[in-house]
Amino acid sequence: MALDPQSSRPLYTQLADALRSAIQRGELQPGQRLPSERELEETYSVSRATVKLALSALKAEALIVSGHGRGTFVRIKPAVRLESHRYGEDRPRFGPFKAGADRAGMRGEVRLTAVERQSADADLAYRLGIEEGAAVIMRSRHMLADGRLLQLFDAFYPADLVEGTELETPQLAAGGIYGALTRLGFTPERAHEEVSARAATVDEARLLNLAPGVPVLVISRTTYDASGRALEASDLIASADANVLIYDLPLR
Repeated sequence: MALDPQSSRPLYTQLADALRSAIQRGELQPGQRLPSERELEETYSVSRATVKLALSALKAEALIVSGHGRGTFVRIKPAVRLESHRYGEDRPRFGPFKAGADRAGMRGEVRLTAVERQSADADLAYRLGIEEGAAVIMRSRHMLADGRLLQLFDAFYPADLVEGTELETPQLAAGGIYGALTRLGFTPERAHEEVSARAATVDEARLLNLAPGVPVLVISRTTYDASGRALEASDLIASADANVLIYDLPLR
């Protein structure tokens, strides 16, 4: 694709368009090294400053990444599939995240990072149907695929529901949290989810190693038993470029 110096569009924008198009067409594959800045200068007859601006634009779109001393590469985007039935009766015994990673051809891993007793703030108290300030047990987990941290997960349980049980211990629950709740006599019946997107905080961007411009998905879920009692309130923070939400919706 030749650049047009007479166009009203800046040359760096035209160069970014050309490289983006090559990535989208598959001419530049995920993980493939881009031509060097000098090679891009010569190929497109532009200045080094123009090349740098074009590459910066593509980095902001999370299409490419740079490795110090190694060059610039097309970003690899492994995608964990989070399907709408992942918490249903057919959920796998090793948990929905590992199942999603497996479907993407990656090795999923769940690490329990904290188990703490806390006091519910107003929002959490509303979600769990308890008094503000009431005791809750928080369990935090990191979800990794092929060693890359893709999701941050915090879940909260009314203390009177789980204190003194396996959910208050610093160990992953066999069969997942829903399996543990069922063993305690609280069978999850339904869940309400809200999905939104926002800019990552500084800590989230650091932990998830997000490229500039990549937002996070926020999935807030509240789980209830058959009587309508809230058993769990959880918040999942996921890198938007590495997680795919898939929903099957009944139309009637």
